[in-house]
Amino acid sequence: MPVKTRSYNERMTVHHQTFDVAVIGGGLVGKTAALALTQGGRRVALLAQTCAALPAGAAFDARVYALSASSQTLLERLRVWQALDVARLAPVYDMRVFGDAAAELHFSAFQASVSQLAWIAESSLIERALDAALRFQPNLTWIDSRAQALDVKPDAASI
Repeated sequence: MPVKTRSYNERMTVHHQTFDVAVIGGGLVGKTAALALTQGGRRVALLAQTCAALPAGAAFDARVYALSASSQTLLERLRVWQALDVARLAPVYDMRVFGDAAAELHFSAFQASVSQLAWIAESSLIERALDAALRFQPNLTWIDSRAQALDVKPDAASI
């Protein structure tokens, strides 16, 4: 189903474009989806406002993700993992989860015979690598805006 976007410049002129897919939202999931779709040959519109940089003087991003082995594999396939600064990644070798009534779950990379259970990575680190990869995608149009409305018809959708 084709997706049509309508954007306005300063003079309120309407610009119509047609895409195979529109991704709304520029978080890690939206950017990863847009990258995978463009690398798969789809014409993609990414509607996402530019994300703010770290505050001045911040040594690290307190927003972190625990990336599973399957997330790592996906980022490797998209050629994003290789662009991450390995000095800013931390492996998780052991995990204990405590619940009610002294219940405990224990996960161990050693016992599972894997090199690590997950990787801890700063959100901004991953976003910068995704942004760089997205800049090289000829099938991607990044629209620095928010979606205002959605009109779905049997043969197309308009945003």
